[in-house]
Amino acid sequence: MLFRSVLVVDAVPRFEFRFLEHLLASDRRFRVESCLLDGQSRAGGEGKRSRLAAPLPQTAADWSRFDVVVLGDIHGDDLPSDAATGLVDAVQNDGVGVAWLPGRRWHAHGADASPLGELLPASPGSGSSTLGARGGRFQWLPAASQAGWQPVAMPIRAEAMSAMVWPSADGVSLDPTARVLAITTFDEAAPAPAVVLDQRGAGTVLGTLFTTWRLRGPAASQGPVDHAAFWRHALARLAESRILARHTPAVLGIEPAHPASGAGARVDIEPTRPAADLRGWELEHTRPDGRQDRTSAASGTVRLDHLEPGWHSVALVGL
Repeated sequence: MLFRSVLVVDAVPRFEFRFLEHLLASDRRFRVESCLLDGQSRAGGEGKRSRLAAPLPQTAADWSRFDVVVLGDIHGDDLPSDAATGLVDAVQNDGVGVAWLPGRRWHAHGADASPLGELLPASPGSGSSTLGARGGRFQWLPAASQAGWQPVAMPIRAEAMSAMVWPSADGVSLDPTARVLAITTFDEAAPAPAVVLDQRGAGTVLGTLFTTWRLRGPAASQGPVDHAAFWRHALARLAESRILARHTPAVLGIEPAHPASGAGARVDIEPTRPAADLRGWELEHTRPDGRQDRTSAASGTVRLDHLEPGWHSVALVGL
């Protein structure tokens, strides 16, 4: 069975932390560890600790043990500089995914010029916060479905939810490269971004700017059905590149997929490991009559010309 290794980091065991930790601990597809910064900062490391407590990673190699890091309501001052730099390095160079769940604490801290602040897709907006003053309805945008981030089990609109959601980070300023995948709509106010997506080098950062633990199915007896669907899908997507890297060195793209007889096709080689060296890689092409030829794949693209009718196969060799 494929599993995703997830580290959940938060300042205190708030609802978002506890709901997500419980969900992942009960799902065999995930291996979860948790790190509560508040508990680790107390004398002797005592205090309220998660039953899945883990030490805070310090280096890029430490962070890279995990496919996805869930960052809760924390800011740059919460992490030692070496730990923050190591996290950024692991995301940008090793493709570690980040799920970000900010809250009141992050919003109250203000602008963050630390390495952690540079990693996140948004910063606190100016002015006073109105967190908790208004609730709204969660709604996916078409971009989420088109990019594969909307779980099939979740409806586009959530009018049937048994509970409203609240913005967890009010009045944010999004980075220019961030994409909005979902919004929170209100009866008498402009919509607010609810889910945002950004890329940091080889890693993807998904920001949730609403109270995800309030996502419920239409009947109370069903429990947090949509909360589970949301997070299982999001974390699986964030871990995708790391899972691929563990099981296959590259993905091949063929265009066109069904070339006409006598025409050609382009094969694009996309390594799944950020530091992959394509020198020495070759694309082996087997024709319908059994003849084989090999072409260097060092450039990342191979052109196949004059394709005869019948089945052709390609494979990477020399990995």
